[in-house]
Amino acid sequence: MEAIILAGGRGRRLGALTKKKQKAALCFCGTPLIVHVINDLLTQEIGRINILTGYRGKDVWQICVNYYSDQLDSGNIRILDFPYIWGTLNRLMVAIPYLDESFNGYYVCGIDSLIPFSVSKRFLRFTRFHQQQLILLLSPNIKKAPTHWRVRLIDNRIISYNYFTDYSGDKGAFANLYADVGVRYFPYRLISELREMNYKGERNIPDFIFQKFQSGDSIIGFPFSEDWKHVANPSDFQAV
Repeated sequence: MEAIILAGGRGRRLGALTKKKQKAALCFCGTPLIVHVINDLLTQEIGRINILTGYRGKDVWQICVNYYSDQLDSGNIRILDFPYIWGTLNRLMVAIPYLDESFNGYYVCGIDSLIPFSVSKRFLRFTRFHQQQLILLLSPNIKKAPTHWRVRLIDNRIISYNYFTDYSGDKGAFANLYADVGVRYFPYRLISELREMNYKGERNIPDFIFQKFQSGDSIIGFPFSEDWKHVANPSDFQAV
């Protein structure tokens, strides 16, 4: 399994903090966000780590040179820079020809979701039993990331998928989970499907997942209860 880190967005919600610095380069607890993610991946059963950059890609490159020069030289960490491609999924699609088809899938993660090591390890183990489905990481901590999508889950299968602010369902046992779309597993068949689509224009990852759900694709949810941090607002950095 290879990993893909999505580190090309502009981070507009962070305002002035990302006007002159890539979000991945912002420090949280004294360490750049992307270093938290890479260090976690290096402890997992991951092959190569692919970092997709766009906006201020040089910031990410410099961090990797400072922290992981040996990994860059060996090819264990690889940076794919697409400065003129706008949109996370568009950037992922452009990167597809560079991905190794021999891998059974890709552990795709953002740089703003700091997931506990124990969770990511169990999540990767979980993917071995569901290698043909798209897998979303789910959390009960809705207030930590109110821009994400809420789901209803039965027997690890997502049976409904709604944007948080539009959610009007009941408050039952299965309503108190939301999908962190920044961390999920893409089986290679989905990567192949994206390759065949070959479209242009903006298309967000949440919209893509929602469309897959509406078309009847099987989407698996992996719930966890451990506390974690979603870094999305200026106050998140001011508090540490």
